[in-house]
Amino acid sequence: MKKSFLLSVGVSAILVITAFITGELDLFRNILFGIGLVSLLISGLFSGTFLTGAELRANYHSESKESRNERHQLMGIAGIFAIVPLAAAICFII
Repeated sequence: MKKSFLLSVGVSAILVITAFITGELDLFRNILFGIGLVSLLISGLFSGTFLTGAELRANYHSESKESRNERHQLMGIAGIFAIVPLAAAICFII
């Protein structure tokens, strides 16, 4: 998870620096929002947010504990990766 956060910080820093150098703040704000939203979508897909209760229960009982732990780990990695780009994009707005 720490690697995901640091990778997110690195990607966001490069995009922010590039935005200030080129002067295209709106373009890079949209890119950062896109990266953040796609990461949140991936996190939501792995967490089962878009499933009904019956589907979630069926998946819970049909998957192994290792598979569930791996899915939760991927959900956390994608969610943590989304934090920094979204924060940077919000800072562009303010």
